[in-house]
Amino acid sequence: MSDPRHEEIGRELRDELRRTQREYTSANENFDAIVRETPSGLPHPDGALRVQQAGKDRRQTLDQYTRALKRYTDFILHGAVPPPIEQTSPFAARGPRLERQRHPREKFTPQGS
Repeated sequence: MSDPRHEEIGRELRDELRRTQREYTSANENFDAIVRETPSGLPHPDGALRVQQAGKDRRQTLDQYTRALKRYTDFILHGAVPPPIEQTSPFAARGPRLERQRHPREKFTPQGS
C-alpha cells in the first residue's frame, strides 16, 4: 500500500515539471520567432529590446524548468521531499532591503570632509 501523501507530492511535482516545461517551450519558441523576424541579424533599436526581453524570459523559464526537474528527480530517485515552491524561489529568499539607520547621536559627515 502506498502513502497518499507521497503520491500527492509526486503529482504536484510532476504538474510543476509539466507546467514549467510548457512555459520554457513557449518562451523558447517566442525567442526563436523574434530572432527570425530580423533576417539581417541586426534588429532596429526597438527590436533589440524585444530580443533582450525574449532572451531574458527564455533564461528565466529555463531556470524554473531546471529547478522543477531537479526537485522531481530528487524526489523520485532519493525520496527527498522538497520545500514549498515559495521557499525555493530566488525572489522569495531576498526579503525587503533594510537601510542602515543612523544612531540619533551619530553625526552625518559628508564624504571628502
